[in-house]
Amino acid sequence: MADNPILLSAHGITKRFLGRRRMPWRPRPVVEAVKSVSLDVPRGVSLGIVGESGCGKSTLARILVGLLDASDGSVQLEGRPIWTGDAADRRARERIQMVFQDPMGSLNPRKTVRELIEAPLIGLANLSAAERRDRVDHLMALVGLRPEFIHRHAHEFSGGQCQRIGIARALATEADILVLDEPVSALDVSIQAQILKLLDDLRDRLGLTYLFISHDLSVVNYVCDRVAVMYFGEVVEDGPTEQVLHRPAHDYTRLLIDSIPGRGLATASR
Repeated sequence: MADNPILLSAHGITKRFLGRRRMPWRPRPVVEAVKSVSLDVPRGVSLGIVGESGCGKSTLARILVGLLDASDGSVQLEGRPIWTGDAADRRARERIQMVFQDPMGSLNPRKTVRELIEAPLIGLANLSAAERRDRVDHLMALVGLRPEFIHRHAHEFSGGQCQRIGIARALATEADILVLDEPVSALDVSIQAQILKLLDDLRDRLGLTYLFISHDLSVVNYVCDRVAVMYFGEVVEDGPTEQVLHRPAHDYTRLLIDSIPGRGLATASR
């Protein structure tokens, strides 16, 4: 898969935020959450982005999907700049979608399952009402949601079911890149396994490309083909999962691995 054509590229991505003013007469400090990050993601590859909380991985994810503007750098889709503000942005928004960490908090509790999944189709896709209904029905079957759930509200479901709704919503516009920000960290261990298996199956069936943000190296070891390790906003190591997680070159990567309970990675493989 590493020989596949590059689908998504990030070049020199930097994000600066204004920090808290410590003294009223001093200017607010500038904090660099992401520092000159460059990544190439081949089509069909699952790239894990790992690091401790606050290292900048979620900020990077939001830049890649257009929820945040980068202070510097650019994002390219198949070699063409995106998030430029022109009409081409519409298709880019369709092709890159996000699945959030909190499955319940990311869904409007007042909306039905149909309304939640259909929302991006109304905003982005040029489909008739009948075509949208058919698309929603197909997506529900694809992620393992029963047809009778269609008119129920999000607050009636478990966390795992809500995450299935979130995945269906992300796939509604036929996205080929999913940015998954800690998609199973809020779920029970048994439910995590079900969602990871679903993501694995969807990737094989639909030819999806994943950017999988996580602090759980055992999950990344199972899901991802490649891993990028972030430390204080920078990528300090990037390579095949087997190499990075089992023969790490950077001291920080070794520290992350050593911090796992039992001092080792799960042996599960795809």
